[in-house]
Amino acid sequence: KLASKWASEQLIGLPKTHHHHYVQHQQQSAEDVKHNSKYKYLEMEDEENMSDLELFAQSLFDLGEYRRAGDILSDSGIHSHEQLKFGEHHHSNNPTASIFPSSSASKRTAIAASACGDLVADPPLPSLTNRGIFLRAYSLYLAGERTKEEQVIEIQEPLEKMTVQNQNLPQLAVELHNYHQTNRLDAFGLYIYGVILKELQKMPTNKSTMPYTPTIIEGIHTPSAQSILIQSLIQYPYNWSAWLDLAELCIGDPTIHPQVESKLKPISQHWMYHFFCVHIFLENQDNENALIVMDRLMNGTHATQTTTTTTT
Repeated sequence: KLASKWASEQLIGLPKTHHHHYVQHQQQSAEDVKHNSKYKYLEMEDEENMSDLELFAQSLFDLGEYRRAGDILSDSGIHSHEQLKFGEHHHSNNPTASIFPSSSASKRTAIAASACGDLVADPPLPSLTNRGIFLRAYSLYLAGERTKEEQVIEIQEPLEKMTVQNQNLPQLAVELHNYHQTNRLDAFGLYIYGVILKELQKMPTNKSTMPYTPTIIEGIHTPSAQSILIQSLIQYPYNWSAWLDLAELCIGDPTIHPQVESKLKPISQHWMYHFFCVHIFLENQDNENALIVMDRLMNGTHATQTTTTTTT
């Protein structure tokens, strides 16, 4: 919703006299990236390609029933939590086989599951589309955030409030890790995967005070949050929410700026990248460089010489 609102604000702000020329220019830019052999834009799935369950879950999500939407897209049948944890595939048509295709993947799942206790949700349905994978993960993430907020309200000690975490994160990280390993994530699946990794990276490492720690994620060798968010943005640069999450990581740790800038080179000519640079400049109170980038954008030129590295 935030990304949609932001994009609408940019559209309204475009002068009508320049709108036609600007659209033509951006269409050509999009075609250039789309035909790149390594990077391509996301081809959105039509609603007609979604299953009935996914459409139902979408309606529940729109109503704010996040937990129910996630449960609708989860497999509550004969495949129990114990099978998901320890990879006990007693049936030849095990629906988790496509998610955890090897014994090593099952072992990685067992590490995370045993570390965080019982899984908080049933495993995902095996027939989910890319949109269904994203919808389920995002629903369970938001359901966990809502529960966390409710728990924080009931706690009076400020330090204890900081220990409350989204209990759905470890399981979602494991599931999305395995989807990522089997190339099942599209741009939006990568986005929610990056968000979950970002939240897990912020957790304290003291096991005595935390129900789960970043060591769980290290145990299954997940990539960094910024690398996953960048993969998402290269596929679909128009997701402003993903840019904001990436910016939060860059502002929190300036040492990753060179890595981020290097990996974003395929879309460094894209106007969304320049908005990203402006946002980081403003957050770092580098108003001069922010004005330079905005001035070049207004004049229809690229701001390739002004990059995020100047904030370090």
